[in-house]
Amino acid sequence: MTAPKQGPLGPPEDRAQPPGRADSGPAGTPPAPVPSSDGRGTAQVVLTVNGRDHRLDLPVTTTLLDALRDHLHLTGSKKGCGLGQCGACTVLVEGRRVNACLVLAVTVQGRPVTTVEGLGQPGALHRCRQRSPSTTRCSAATARPARS
Repeated sequence: MTAPKQGPLGPPEDRAQPPGRADSGPAGTPPAPVPSSDGRGTAQVVLTVNGRDHRLDLPVTTTLLDALRDHLHLTGSKKGCGLGQCGACTVLVEGRRVNACLVLAVTVQGRPVTTVEGLGQPGALHRCRQRSPSTTRCSAATARPARS
């Protein structure tokens, strides 16, 4: 009897599953729920954003950023480069920083998402939401001294 073939990634059972798969996740955590699809390319997804559940009917190709901005009207995360390089779309998923423009909304179902709107409490803003007089709207404006 011959041994099973091993590819460049090692035996199949040792390979990590891609993100968003129903059987993926850290050891000891339940698998993420799989969204139900209607066969037309849309899925019914429940997103937990800033501690509240939202039931959405989304195309399966909708990014988390588009779901937040266009469907939930949470506009604190911005569309920047669309490549995940600028960080304007950054949100927290399970407490970990992710670029919402690179993540499909269906892959974060069942996982808590925190946007900038969800940081802090009324009357006590989170330090990321506080603005001091010395800061400007765009850090690029302070990169070079102004010409006179």
